[in-house]
Amino acid sequence: HDVGHPGVTNNFRVASGDEDAITYSDQSVNEYMHLALAYRTLQRPENDFLRLALMPKQRQSLRAMVVPMVLATDMASHFPKVKAFQELTKEKGASVVGWDSSLPLLQMLLHGADISNAARPEAHSRRWTDFILEEFFLQGDIERNLGRDISPLCDRNTVSRPGSQVGFMGFIVRPTIETLTPFCDTAPLLANLQAYHDTCSREVEEEKQRAQRKQSQDASPVPPVTPPPSARSPPDPPTTPAPP
Repeated sequence: HDVGHPGVTNNFRVASGDEDAITYSDQSVNEYMHLALAYRTLQRPENDFLRLALMPKQRQSLRAMVVPMVLATDMASHFPKVKAFQELTKEKGASVVGWDSSLPLLQMLLHGADISNAARPEAHSRRWTDFILEEFFLQGDIERNLGRDISPLCDRNTVSRPGSQVGFMGFIVRPTIETLTPFCDTAPLLANLQAYHDTCSREVEEEKQRAQRKQSQDASPVPPVTPPPSARSPPDPPTTPAPP
């Protein structure tokens, strides 16, 4: 679902007016590009296992699932997708047998997996945080060089690594995983997420304390420095009175 990712966001590509942004009319540019590249790759003779394994109608059914699943990973649709899925679960229950289609669950599962790095064991979560932020920062460097406004989370000079994760985990990752809890065992994911959230929260407080100490030091008046005796000017010689 991320094949051929260029390392920049959809908004960056739209602002650049690049070839794919024009091709896909500024809509989910990366996601449409991933799908096109994936299917073009699968259609090469050496890769076309789907044609051998599935009948034409089965291939059509598979594509009808894959395309909306990948499009649902566009973060621009995150909040409406999660809200719609929560309402569907409340209305239809947690057994997809009674649903009109299992596609909404498949979309949410793929989207949840896509943003689940913070729910891995902490050492892995930290590595993925560093990878993703460096990708964002490289985009921010390009935007700075082009004279553009730097996108959110893309300014390496101002973004706090732990601070960027606390909000992401609280407002994006946790609600998504909790939405999937009726359908699968999410307890290990939520436990990992809480542990990493606690770590990042502590680091945010430490950053605040360091910033406050620095601010206090910068605001403190600097006392005058008294030079040592050897560095002082010698006393004036005694004045000899003039003869009468």
